[in-house]
Amino acid sequence: MNFSNKGFSFIIYSIDKNTLLEIKSILGFGNIYYDALNIKWRYAVENRDDFYLILLILNGNLVLIHRYHNFINVVLPKGEFNQRFFKGKIFHKQINILFYTTLPALNNRWFAGFTDAEGHFGLPIELGRLFISHYISITFEIGKNGNRWLFLYLKELFKGGILFLLRTKLEKKSDQHNRIIFKGSKLGSNPVTLLFSYFDSYPLITKLNIYNEWRSVHNSLLNKEHLDINKLSDLVERCESLNNKSNFIKK
Repeated sequence: MNFSNKGFSFIIYSIDKNTLLEIKSILGFGNIYYDALNIKWRYAVENRDDFYLILLILNGNLVLIHRYHNFINVVLPKGEFNQRFFKGKIFHKQINILFYTTLPALNNRWFAGFTDAEGHFGLPIELGRLFISHYISITFEIGKNGNRWLFLYLKELFKGGILFLLRTKLEKKSDQHNRIIFKGSKLGSNPVTLLFSYFDSYPLITKLNIYNEWRSVHNSLLNKEHLDINKLSDLVERCESLNNKSNFIKK
């Protein structure tokens, strides 16, 4: 959400135009443009009445703290949505701010949406392992734009996961977590299988194909196809293809 002397705007960027078309279809307003500079599509709401409806949807339903602060700044003194003149008079609709956020749960789609934006399904490959020319791991990682409390909460929510510390140039470690990783093809302390039932109930949208291929490789690992010399090369090729699609850094 943004505000300026010209007015207010709400913008969502995505490389997937169909996702933005679906959002526009559900809401019934807004416009879609191609942003050549960022090589992405954007869904934009700039009409004041429509922007007011966006505020109603977000009010009390935000999870990330920086998004909540952005919302408050738009409505209160800095943005002054409730006070700024519109066509010579105060806007006829006011926002009664709910001064709280919400939490992700296993019975709503928030985590699926966050994964579409910030999740990475990876199949890192190590070379030269004893007796096996390729050792394939399976990982799911989410983070970067979240808050420390969120990753601690997700660890409790899914009853597993590994928290990674934020590293800076000045120090090797800090107490700020910037991501959480689930890994391992079998049940254990941090298994990726903890995620399966959730994504079965709340399918991904932009990363659904990647997720399905990731699950397929997981099944192949459980069936020990990586130990079959006749199937290994095809399995490695599938892993490399998915890693490239999901921008996951191979180790």
